[in-house]
Amino acid sequence: MSDTILLALLCLYLMVVTLWRMQGTVQKVQCVKAFLCKLGMIFLIGLFTWDLRLHVLDRLPFPAVARAMVWALCLGMAILCIQILRHLWETPDAAPDCLAVLGAALREGKPGGDLVKRVRGASVYAALHPGIRIFVSGGNRSQEISEAEVMRDLLREEGWKGPVILECQSRNTGENMRFLRKLIPADTPICIVTSDYHMARALWLAKRAGFRFATGLSVRSSVLLFPANLLWEMVGYVDEWTKKTRTKETVYPV
Repeated sequence: MSDTILLALLCLYLMVVTLWRMQGTVQKVQCVKAFLCKLGMIFLIGLFTWDLRLHVLDRLPFPAVARAMVWALCLGMAILCIQILRHLWETPDAAPDCLAVLGAALREGKPGGDLVKRVRGASVYAALHPGIRIFVSGGNRSQEISEAEVMRDLLREEGWKGPVILECQSRNTGENMRFLRKLIPADTPICIVTSDYHMARALWLAKRAGFRFATGLSVRSSVLLFPANLLWEMVGYVDEWTKKTRTKETVYPV
């Protein structure tokens, strides 16, 4: 009974987070899709725990097959979770040639907490390494101003006077990396600046895009929103895996 109550509370938590994120954003459909995907993952975890305790899958026509599928999917989720947690505290070992700050959804054209923290983290790091170039990546997603433009303005407010190169077309992390790869040679030491929960997928996609020397600078995110973000990152991995277009097949000039 305790596991059922815990899963119900998790569902309620995700519903509250989804409703909050839908306020002031044009990405309401994406928020709903994300919520449904997370509910599916919670249901899968529920099946796993209920089968351990009550053997609920024995009621199905092919219990062995169903149990193998549920256990395999839960194992995959556990592996993804470990991979995400491994990259929560990424910092570059050596100073890179440039920083690439990844965008996050705007709320009524204004930056959210994650975006502000990413820009601030990049600004602090860049202040310690004069001469570094900063790339900001993020499209407009139906807003009047792009995420990249907002990040540039935030960098100026933080006092950064160096060069800021904008990439204003990308709509997701995969496109962030593909479009940045068109601007930055593959052999350039690059440091990806993004939220801690997002770092593992960002580095993975950077390598797929062709960056040979990509490192990361993780920025702390909200502890309260971390469980929802963790589940969403798992959905993001699956989404990238199932896309037909593979970045590694695209050749960009060095």
